[in-house]
Amino acid sequence: MFSGSFLHNIDKKGRIFIPAKMREDLGTTFVLSVPIDGERCLSVCTTEHRRQLQEKIDQLPVVKRKALNRAFGPLTVEVECDVQGRILLPPLFREYAGLADSAYIVGTNDEIEIWDKDSWEAKREQLCSESIAELVGSIDF
Repeated sequence: MFSGSFLHNIDKKGRIFIPAKMREDLGTTFVLSVPIDGERCLSVCTTEHRRQLQEKIDQLPVVKRKALNRAFGPLTVEVECDVQGRILLPPLFREYAGLADSAYIVGTNDEIEIWDKDSWEAKREQLCSESIAELVGSIDF
């Protein structure tokens, strides 16, 4: 389970530090992609989690399957951390998420998201609204 939020710099080469606990849970090789909900951030997950998602996509009718594979395939890569705990965010990925000098690494239970600092702060404000209370109210405890 991935949790917490951490603000880190993105260096001149496009690398960002992944917190140690998150790296431990991700394993040696993991997947960087755009998120399935279309948010302007990046998603990091285990290869197993990505495999399970791909299996679900592969079961869709051919037109839907091809559309999703076209949307996600070019913006999905396997990555691993360097010895300093950083991953490289390719230019196209940084452009998609609007990443420049710093970003939040955010745990979202089964994935990690990488958000532009200003975008995450705006999203966090939005998440503190009544809509979250409404969603929580729909859970049957």
